[in-house]
Amino acid sequence: MAISVQCGLGDIVVKLDGDGQMDPRYIKYLVRPILDGRADYAKGNRFFNVDGLHSMPRARLLGNAALSFFSKISSGYWTLFDPTNGFTAINALTLALLPLEKISRRYFFESDMLFRLGIVRACVWTSRWMPFTRARKATWLFRASCFSFCRNIFRTPASALH
Repeated sequence: MAISVQCGLGDIVVKLDGDGQMDPRYIKYLVRPILDGRADYAKGNRFFNVDGLHSMPRARLLGNAALSFFSKISSGYWTLFDPTNGFTAINALTLALLPLEKISRRYFFESDMLFRLGIVRACVWTSRWMPFTRARKATWLFRASCFSFCRNIFRTPASALH
């Protein structure tokens, strides 16, 4: 995303994780709220369709629920769920407002984006049609992820938020 902003590429920047969970054919639906002027940022939600949840490991469900709660506290977006979803799109003008050098580059990228978007009061849209393309085995530990998320949020000095 940072390279897209630096190079001035496009009006909308889309991020699609390379783990095979998202179908690129759905990008047109993800960007629609941004194109229509209803949102600055759009993200997928793997948890809207209950049928797809049966293939998700229980540890991932619980971990994502906990991370969703912490993300809601840090970002102020109380109606959003699935903060770690890697299927996102953002208006390039909104992206240019964010301190890209301060956004996490690893697992908490999406949660950190929501935190930064909350600071600039961006309008965030959750796409409810988010399909599963395949189940993926959980590769992270619930406690370690929650601890790391809390440590990153609470150790950020106030001066780094702007």
